[in-house]
Amino acid sequence: MLRAAREWSRTAVVALTVTLTIAATATGATAEPQPNVPPAASSSSQPAVEGQEETRVQPDGQVDTRTLPKPRRAVGEEAEPLLPAPKLAREAKRVPSLPVATGALVPKAAAGAASPKAVPSSAVLERLKTFSTLGNVNSRIPSDTQLAVGPTRIVQMVNRTGQVYDKAGNTVGSPFDLGTFFGFGMNTGTDPRVHYDASVGRFYASYESNVAGGDEIQLAVSDDDDPVGTWTRYNVGSNTSNVQHDQPKLGYSNNKVTLSWNNYNKADDSFQGVVTVVVNKAELVASGTITFTTFAPDTGKFQVVPAVSLSGIDDQLAMWHGENSTDVHVVTITGVPGDPMQPVAQSDNTIAIGAADPPPMATQPSGGDASINTNDSRMLSVAWQNNHLWGVFNVSCTPPGDTAARSCQRFLHVSTSGGQTLGTNFNLGLVGGHLYYGSVALNDEDDLFSGFTASSPTMFPTAVAIGVPGGNFPGTTVGDFYAAGTQAYSAGFRWGDYTGIARDPSHPKDVWTVQQIGGLAGGDWGTAMDRVTLSPPTVTGVSPNHGPELTPCVNTVTVTGTEFPTSGTTVKFGSVAATSVSVTGPEQLTAQVPPQTRGTVDVTVTTPNGTSPTSGADQYTYDADTSAPTASASISPSPNGAGWNTVGPATVNISAGDGSCGSGVQKITYSASGAQPIASTDVSGASAAVPITANGVTTVTYTATDNAGNTSAPQTITVRLDTVAPSITIVRPAAGTYLYRQPVTASYSCTDATSGLASCVGTVPNGSPVNTSTLGSHTFTVNAKDIATNPSTKSVTYNVAYRICLLYDPTQPVRLLGQVVLSLRICDANGNNLSSSNITLTSVRVTGPVTRPVTGRFTYSALFSNYSLPVSTRGLPNGNYNLEFTISGADTTTHVAPFTLR
Repeated sequence: MLRAAREWSRTAVVALTVTLTIAATATGATAEPQPNVPPAASSSSQPAVEGQEETRVQPDGQVDTRTLPKPRRAVGEEAEPLLPAPKLAREAKRVPSLPVATGALVPKAAAGAASPKAVPSSAVLERLKTFSTLGNVNSRIPSDTQLAVGPTRIVQMVNRTGQVYDKAGNTVGSPFDLGTFFGFGMNTGTDPRVHYDASVGRFYASYESNVAGGDEIQLAVSDDDDPVGTWTRYNVGSNTSNVQHDQPKLGYSNNKVTLSWNNYNKADDSFQGVVTVVVNKAELVASGTITFTTFAPDTGKFQVVPAVSLSGIDDQLAMWHGENSTDVHVVTITGVPGDPMQPVAQSDNTIAIGAADPPPMATQPSGGDASINTNDSRMLSVAWQNNHLWGVFNVSCTPPGDTAARSCQRFLHVSTSGGQTLGTNFNLGLVGGHLYYGSVALNDEDDLFSGFTASSPTMFPTAVAIGVPGGNFPGTTVGDFYAAGTQAYSAGFRWGDYTGIARDPSHPKDVWTVQQIGGLAGGDWGTAMDRVTLSPPTVTGVSPNHGPELTPCVNTVTVTGTEFPTSGTTVKFGSVAATSVSVTGPEQLTAQVPPQTRGTVDVTVTTPNGTSPTSGADQYTYDADTSAPTASASISPSPNGAGWNTVGPATVNISAGDGSCGSGVQKITYSASGAQPIASTDVSGASAAVPITANGVTTVTYTATDNAGNTSAPQTITVRLDTVAPSITIVRPAAGTYLYRQPVTASYSCTDATSGLASCVGTVPNGSPVNTSTLGSHTFTVNAKDIATNPSTKSVTYNVAYRICLLYDPTQPVRLLGQVVLSLRICDANGNNLSSSNITLTSVRVTGPVTRPVTGRFTYSALFSNYSLPVSTRGLPNGNYNLEFTISGADTTTHVAPFTLR
């Protein structure tokens, strides 16, 4: 059934002309011509007479983008020939109500400062997202790139290929063949157009392809607001009369979807007029049988571009501009196809715009095609919103500061409020370069946006986006030169023939554009998308929306909103700037929360276009920190096993913490009492060192306070420092000589003024006998240790010697024959005679008034058990003398035997 309907529809235009024609076509009007064939000049004496017919057709088929084949690249480049614009009948020249003004385009780097007001005259065009899109996958030139932006996804179409993207720039599914999508053969057809109609949540797309003996136009509508899925196709224009329908244009209003194309005779490429088809929109959206009205070919028009209506309007507006014409024409289509109460009709209003000559060829750096074809001055793109009708086309102009004619963009604004009057008549040019193939759209604040290509002898063909606040062009317009070729374009000088632009329905302050760039690898063309805005940001959410106050932890939040450009975006929490701001997309960024005290603040985003307004959705709460920090202390060096330090200073090291994400330790407070008093002292930070140098017991009290004002409970640590060893006093034995077997008791004492005495131990216990039963030198030692383990030692050396028992009166020694005889015994302390022949006594010298050596040994008398020694007195004057002598054995003392000479 669908196939039969399609075959019928292909002949409907011819068949129904007889039965449904309201006004016959002009004499000489022929079947619709093929695309890309130069129209032949028409005579001004043969004006076209409007005619129209109404047709009802069933769907020509349905297609699911998920089941379509991938594009197939042909061998060698296939160029779509350009059909020149016809030479229309000359109209009387009129003086434009608004003279042509010309301004210059400069790169965005030259932009001025942003304004905080919403879309002011000084608003800055900001890039929100850019990414590379389809290239020449079908070996087809030019690209004829288009895009339509839905709530979540974007569909792009170029010659013979389609691709769906998400708004992050990721492809959704594979690229698909447009010839198959529209029901034609694989890798066939041309001139795609696609739009998204936010008022009904549908995508519309049109396509043209040669069929046997003629040509055909297909119109497709999606089944919902997602381009991935099912579309329904309709044949809205076809013939078998060797006529080609060139460059179908597509637009819509409240109740109409409108197509318009140029007809050419395939045999001789002669121009056959403009055909306009008006489709009942409600029926189209329902994907059932549709009604459309076809206006017969009109040779008095050329390249009629229906407007994309971005706000509510029943009339379908369109614009066209004839080659070398000093006028622009506004077409108004009224009525609804199939509704007898609202018959379809059209009118044409001529508005003078002054000179609008065809553009010169564009230049590019050497290494590729000598020039780039900018075609002619036909209308390229039209958009309407809130009584603002905008159109753009290529034109010749000399930019300010330049001396040569360049390819420029003519922007026309017609106000449709209370009539149709020219509001803007502006040429935009590039000094030293060229601009070509523009497209236009409006954001929801009636700001104008456009995309086009720029090139020069030093610039490869580059994609450019501009935004003009209120459509009021300044003398210099700043553009976002967002994607460029990497080498000269060399795929054939054809370019264009048009490009795409669309407002984002989910973010109506943003506009997307897709432009052709080149050359890429091999010198071929590519395309790239750009999402731009003129508006300040908004914040719609912060997640998480709370966190600890004054935390030193890295706390990253995700901020959602709108208009977050890829550069120049800053974030504040209240009045404090956030760090590490990273824009992840036009509606999302991440930022590190700056530490602040408890409370709720607004999170604001600032871009060159201003700061987001505050609202309840942008608030972030710093949660109160009610937990006190923890503190601890230690002593360095560590005390010994007895709990004392014996080396000063003993340092108390205090440290504090406030948990992993607390507000942080502000200070440590300490004081001390005891041996070393210290007044209360604050130390900033989380650590403090307190040196203790005074001997004794010192108690240090400490607390920690965090930045939120919480203070830990007081804690103490005790330092016991004793660096002085005990004192020892030895009374007995004293240093000196004790008699052999003399009774001597030990007498000594120990004291310690700090930690106290732990031990006091002598050679013998205190009060015990000291060793005098061994002759010779002895050492008596006392060892002491205090409680802090400081040791102390003291020793006394004493001698034990024989007692000398004299057997003479030392005051009256026996003096005989010039000598005195000294007799004696060696005894113990009790006088017991210890003399023995085994013990010898040896004299050393005599000391007294005269000292002289005396050598010799005492004679031992076994009979008397004593020793005697005669000592010569010759030369000794009277006086008291000592005979010094030694005793063999262990007694090391030099003994004396006193005597007096009278």
